[in-house]
Amino acid sequence: MIHRDTIDSRLSRLSTTMNILRDLSKEEKSSFLKDKLKLGAGKYYLLEAIQICLDIGNHLIGIMGWEKPSDYASVFTILAANNVFSNQFGESLAQMARFRNRIVHLYGDFDNEMLFEILMNNLKDIDTFVQTIHEFVESH
Repeated sequence: MIHRDTIDSRLSRLSTTMNILRDLSKEEKSSFLKDKLKLGAGKYYLLEAIQICLDIGNHLIGIMGWEKPSDYASVFTILAANNVFSNQFGESLAQMARFRNRIVHLYGDFDNEMLFEILMNNLKDIDTFVQTIHEFVESH
C-alpha cells in the first residue's frame, strides 16, 4: 500500500523547493552567473528537487514491488516501464537524474550556464512529475 503521508510530505517539501527555483529562474542570466550565492542556491535546490523526485520514485518502486533500480536514472525508467508515465518522459527524467550526478560529482568543473538553462526551461518537467504522481497515487 502506498504511504500517502510519505508522498504528501515529500511533495510538500518539493513545492517549497520549486518556489525557490522559480524565483531564481527570474534572474537575468549575466547577474545569475556572476553571483556565487545564487549559483550555489540554484545547484542546491535543483539537487534537492531531483532528490525528492528520486525518493518518491524509490518509494513507489518499493511499495509496488517493482524491479530494484541499479542507479538513479533507472528509477525513472522503471516507473515508465510500469506505466506511471510515458517512456519518453521517463527518459527526460532519467536525464535529470544524470544531471543530479553532475552537480554532486563534477562540482569543480560544473557548467553553470547549463544550470541556468535548466532553471529557465526544464522546471516544468518536475511540475509534470508532481501531477503524474498525484494521479498515480489517487488511482491506487
